[in-house]
Amino acid sequence: MATADGVPEVSALVQTLWEADATAHRLGATVLAGGPGSATVQLTVAEDHANSHGVCHGGVIFTLADIAMSYASNGHGGLRLATGAGIDFVNSAPVGAVLIATAREESLRGKAGIYDVQVMHGDTLIGTFRGRTLAVTES
Repeated sequence: MATADGVPEVSALVQTLWEADATAHRLGATVLAGGPGSATVQLTVAEDHANSHGVCHGGVIFTLADIAMSYASNGHGGLRLATGAGIDFVNSAPVGAVLIATAREESLRGKAGIYDVQVMHGDTLIGTFRGRTLAVTES
């Protein structure tokens, strides 16, 4: 999912998904790469993403990972929805941190998909997310 010069690509379908994603825009998340089975999404932690301890709220980190999974799973075409997900928070992310969520398809059997997402700040693992999807319609 990169051009010959190593620049990540965003498929036209994933670009369209991102353009229509009000939650991603409201959070300030941008898609860096995406296509069938994988996606990378970036978010800079802002003051309004912080919890009462002054670090990125876990719900924001979860949502960022969920957005990446959505683009990876829906990058195949059709409509795939999450059926469940869980996250392990490993480290906190301060305001100003640039978070990168990278989703990878682990399994796609019939209508069911399993996706792993790592949320990183530089070399620091912030969280690891596993989600499941189900194809409601297929392309």
